Amino acid sequence: MQQVSDGGARIERSHQARALLVRPGTDSAKGDGSSLMGKQQSRQTSFALCVLLVAALVSACGDEEQPAPRCAGDEMVHMNAPALGIDFYIDKYEASRADASADSAGSYEKLACSVPAALPWAQVTHEMAKQACEAVGKRLCTEEEWRAACGSLGANYAYPYAANYDASRCNGDDGSGNTSLAPTASFDTCLSLQKVFDLSGNVREWTSDGDAGPALMGGGFGSGKFDLSCEVPFRPTEGVNYEPGTGDGFRCCRSSAP
Repeated sequence: MQQVSDGGARIERSHQARALLVRPGTDSAKGDGSSLMGKQQSRQTSFALCVLLVAALVSACGDEEQPAPRCAGDEMVHMNAPALGIDFYIDKYEASRADASADSAGSYEKLACSVPAALPWAQVTHEMAKQACEAVGKRLCTEEEWRAACGSLGANYAYPYAANYDASRCNGDDGSGNTSLAPTASFDTCLSLQKVFDLSGNVREWTSDGDAGPALMGGGFGSGKFDLSCEVPFRPTEGVNYEPGTGDGFRCCRSSAP
């Protein structure tokens, strides 16, 4: 009898143990199924969480802020003629973006760079040009400064290279119907006596907002002889609110040494 009793006790304890694995209100068969289903759901949930975690990590890595582009160089020319009261620095090349190249104008619109062999920064507003110069410790040139640089400091040239027009010297419309920008300093004969490039043609260049309002100087790739001279400003009636064209750019100046 004791053996039977012990057996019954063991059976009872076994039922009790199984009951602990079954939620209240379910029988053992349902409990076994629910337990299996619960394990499967748990695995699926864990897998989904892992997938989400991996996706979040990949996204975080992909969204990591990249270092901002920097100018590959920054060449300026000292314009110094004490007898004429001239003393300032001007960019040797038309302004280009920090990520520009000979094949691309780039897209980073924070810094104005002065480098050769880069497509100039064109279709730029007066305000954007002003800010881009200031971001590198410079400013837009005054119209007087720009004219002095283009005229080769007292030489009173009508064009940066000479007194007389030569259609082959710069990137302008010489009758061939030129309709495109060229990388800075592509025309190696389009320079002043002080070795400042592209003051005539390629892009018209913004000057600061003086008493007469801002001007675009030097003509662009689509300009002819008259507009390509050092003395003919394009002064938009809209002033600083003028909507620039594809041939409108700028370069920067400084009052002191960089």
